[in-house]
Amino acid sequence: MSKVEQAVKTVLSHVDAYYAFCLEGCFHCHVCAYNCPFFNTFHTWEYVPVMIGDEVRKIYRYVSTLSGRILRSLASASKPSERDFEKWAKMAYNCFMCGGCSVACASILEEPPFTHLLRSAVHTAGLTPKPLADYALNELETGHPLRLSKEEWLSFIESSKSELGFDIPIDLEGADYLLIPGWLEVKESPSTLKAAFKALNHLTSMLRIYYGVKATWTVSSEIYCLAFIPMMIGDFDGGEQLLKKVVEKIEKLKPKTVVVVGADYGFRVLKVMSRKLLKEPLPFQVKHILTVLDENLCALNLNKHANTDPVTYHDPCQIARWSGVYREARGVLKAAVENYREMYPSGLLNWCCMGGGGLYEIPEKRDTILKAFALKADQIYKTRAKIVATACTTCKLMLAEGCKHYGIPVEIVDAIELVAKAIK
Repeated sequence: MSKVEQAVKTVLSHVDAYYAFCLEGCFHCHVCAYNCPFFNTFHTWEYVPVMIGDEVRKIYRYVSTLSGRILRSLASASKPSERDFEKWAKMAYNCFMCGGCSVACASILEEPPFTHLLRSAVHTAGLTPKPLADYALNELETGHPLRLSKEEWLSFIESSKSELGFDIPIDLEGADYLLIPGWLEVKESPSTLKAAFKALNHLTSMLRIYYGVKATWTVSSEIYCLAFIPMMIGDFDGGEQLLKKVVEKIEKLKPKTVVVVGADYGFRVLKVMSRKLLKEPLPFQVKHILTVLDENLCALNLNKHANTDPVTYHDPCQIARWSGVYREARGVLKAAVENYREMYPSGLLNWCCMGGGGLYEIPEKRDTILKAFALKADQIYKTRAKIVATACTTCKLMLAEGCKHYGIPVEIVDAIELVAKAIK
């Protein structure tokens, strides 16, 4: 079987009834373009989101519809060839997978699944950008994109215990909350993870002391990363196998709720995509740590006067648009800081950090994404905030680099760090 045939087979094997509806339901009105950061920066046709859908649509119609086979281009169908791979590789990674196009779509269609499908063809052809391909392979082999070992994870927990001054339970069965980080926190943003430890420890202590609720929390010695990079690059089979392993290991600890901190795409896969991928509901709840804190604000008893500088919030796309966690962040921040300022637009309409979809990890894309960051820089500058909070470590790193590039004097933190500072 040729690479082209393998790529077509891979793409079509994941086109279910809903994807087919998305492929056939597009009016080509191009409204999606005006919610795309790339198009709003460069204003060229190659960045119009519907163009990615068109490439998948051509394959689908040529193979799966009679009109496509007979009428070819007249039915917006064409037979794929190896010459298409280079174009697909470029288009598939000209997308942040932020979902802004889906919010704007007049037909209420999802465009980023088309990016997933096109990336699967690119992956089959072996043209995935090397950094992402390496991270995906690392995660499949070791469970962590950076090959962080179990010993390194446990060492980090031990050092955090000494620094924070309280015990961090490990592998406690039947806990109310099982905390799982993303893949960058230990090496790139340890302050985020330590703040999460402090917040959950404080929350469970307050629930026990003042409300008589015997709440417990724990971390796992086996599951210390939610990334699912194979899924992001279109390796659906590898991603599904990885998801099954993660869920099996979580089930062994029997937690009531998995609490995620720092992860963006990994959070979306576990919370939103897992039911479709596994074809059954998870036996536990999946919540972002900001959701858990928002549900228990009264118990937290935060001191907002500990954070006096003006604060604004950047909504991570995978957490806000794709997973529905945005009101909770504002509820927590307004309880933890004195002066909260909203960006415009915000929430579901907020601009991407310009590092999403794995593009932050691709050196060749750095100049492109920094040019696109001008949109985000303008948002941040207009708030006149001194601190930008977010809930995703990739966003945190990209915002710091982008603001430095455009000379905006702000501090970038995870929202959970402000919560930890506000704990009395």
